[in-house]
Amino acid sequence: MTATLKKTVLISAMIASLGLAGVATNSFAGDHGRKCGGERGEHSGMMRGKHSLADRLERKLDLNKDQVSQIDAITDAQHKAMRDARRDKRDQMKAMMALDPSSAEYQAEIDKLAQQAGEQAEQMVRARADSRAKIAAVLTPEQQEKMTTLKAGMAEKWQRHHGSDD
Repeated sequence: MTATLKKTVLISAMIASLGLAGVATNSFAGDHGRKCGGERGEHSGMMRGKHSLADRLERKLDLNKDQVSQIDAITDAQHKAMRDARRDKRDQMKAMMALDPSSAEYQAEIDKLAQQAGEQAEQMVRARADSRAKIAAVLTPEQQEKMTTLKAGMAEKWQRHHGSDD
């Protein structure tokens, strides 16, 4: 396998893992979107407001007001970081589309963009993991145990819905 192909496979795997990590991070807390009163295209289930992650966890894990406030701050920071990362990804895509494939520098520029995409994917995975760790640190041991049970149930539900690769 050539180095360029290896990079492409690695980047693809990292980007795919970000998608799965996003599903796992946001879905363990319960239903969202239209089920929470939002209309199609709105983020009422994942963003601040009456149906924020902290509010859903408050009901499911019996969080106190201080815990809700801390989790809101953590998720607000995560949303901002992910929004910035999506903007950067869009900019990288625009840069790639602007390249001339017949240029002598094309492959070097693609390699540079691929490297940047890989680094960005790694940063997003680490940021999401950091947020999950910070949320876990806010919870009591009993709440952490219940959270583990909730996540396991959501993972099982996701698996049933999306099927198996086996």
